[in-house]
Amino acid sequence: MNKILMLSICLSLLSCNKSVEILPNQIGILVNESGVIDTTKVLHLGNYILKSSQEIVFFDISNQSNEFEIINISKDKKEITIVFTMFFRPISSKTPILYKEYEKNYIEELLIPNTEKIVNQELKNYDEIELSSKEKVNKIIFNTLKEKGNYNTLIEVLDINTTKLSIGD
Repeated sequence: MNKILMLSICLSLLSCNKSVEILPNQIGILVNESGVIDTTKVLHLGNYILKSSQEIVFFDISNQSNEFEIINISKDKKEITIVFTMFFRPISSKTPILYKEYEKNYIEELLIPNTEKIVNQELKNYDEIELSSKEKVNKIIFNTLKEKGNYNTLIEVLDINTTKLSIGD
């Protein structure tokens, strides 16, 4: 009789749990039964057993990119048009905070507006000669975003690739 009772208890415990797999380039963010994000728990690659009341939000931490077009006026009053691609990825240990603040809309709500604002402010400090090549512009934008990007604690800027550079009167 004890064996049947033990088996019954084990089966009931197993039925209250669920299995979750975290794939490469993913992070799992634990959400408790009240819908509260646990900012201290980040699940990495592997298989996990969770209580049936817990949920996991899957967050993509792979390298990503976004294209920007900036039109501005340089220090020497020339119109500048720059199209560049920014390569970035979320910092895996910070994804619960990123998700809690922006859910999965962090690119539209955090990355794009802040990048455009920072780059626009910075380009006004350079003249036509300082902005004369794509390589110089890449370096200026990359260093500016690394130093002044207010999202650097959540998102890592990996590279900048300028695809269009136009400086006119």
